[in-house]
Amino acid sequence: MTAAPPNTHFWLFSPPDWDRRVCDETPKADPTEPKCREGEYALQLHAAPSAIAPRQALAADVHVYRSEKGAVTELVPRAALAAGRRYEVRLVDAQGREVRLVGTFRVQGPADHKAPSLAEIKSAERYRPPPVQISKSGARILTIDMYDSKPGVVVELAKPSRASFFAVWVGEPGKSIDFSAPPNTYDRANSGSVFELDLGGSDMCGASTFVIPDRDAVRIGIRAVDLAGNRSQGREVDVKLR
Repeated sequence: MTAAPPNTHFWLFSPPDWDRRVCDETPKADPTEPKCREGEYALQLHAAPSAIAPRQALAADVHVYRSEKGAVTELVPRAALAAGRRYEVRLVDAQGREVRLVGTFRVQGPADHKAPSLAEIKSAERYRPPPVQISKSGARILTIDMYDSKPGVVVELAKPSRASFFAVWVGEPGKSIDFSAPPNTYDRANSGSVFELDLGGSDMCGASTFVIPDRDAVRIGIRAVDLAGNRSQGREVDVKLR
């Protein structure tokens, strides 16, 4: 179970239609009920039941960053959560009936107001892996392009401090990013031998949470983010796509 500060946000990375698909696949008490449509389901934050208190729905603001490839949902409690208490996030339908438990976490420690750090963007470039070639006895017999035709961008970062994931903005090359505006999406980094974000492009093994615009070049803005929503200083870089 994840431990979080009292001022935590809840973050859900999912396929773009995950919530509707889960709602549609959940058996209905009345089989004649229509399937779920957009706007008829929502994420709700609950204080989990305990020996002295029942489950209680809590007020929270929900922000969704959705594209054809994926979605990120940020759920922001309107009041600080109680230390030592367990909380649940549930998918409910339009009548408030539970569809599925999405996640649970326990609040521990003091509130977190310290921003993570992001020293620099080391490099950023367009990337599209080559097609996979299947061969037999040294002769090529089939070439398969497993990757979509839309561009992806690989951004290598100096390893940040205290970051859980990253807010990402996409803008016009040569123009400063407005970091006060909502980001285009949030994304998580690959932290192997290098610390990098794979943005936009996708393959059969995974998907990005947004689509890179089809332009000659873009400007990418990035801020490191922690569980409480604290953000680092913004970093920017121009990337040529053609």
